[in-house]
Amino acid sequence: MNNSLAQQAIQKALSGNWDEALELNKEILDSDPNNTDALNRTARAYAELGKIELAKKTAKKVLVIDPFNTIALKAFDKWKSMKNGEAYKSEPVKPQLFLEEPGKTIL
Repeated sequence: MNNSLAQQAIQKALSGNWDEALELNKEILDSDPNNTDALNRTARAYAELGKIELAKKTAKKVLVIDPFNTIALKAFDKWKSMKNGEAYKSEPVKPQLFLEEPGKTIL
């Protein structure tokens, strides 16, 4: 995985540039389609953009790869009753939300 792209994607998310964050994560997924970190970030970006069905689909893909992925489990649970276009009420993004443990990003 390209750590530079991941860092750029995280920075775009932190500044609320969800379209750009989404594109950077998709670029990571082009070369590593099973990258659960990028998939989780992609799901979050979709949710922030009101594309709830794509967010859920992406979270499900994470769970196929890693059935115990707590980030995807929590996100899917949060989004399961929502529909496309429905306002996703997110909290302001804090940098520490992207750190699960050193060297590991989360949704």
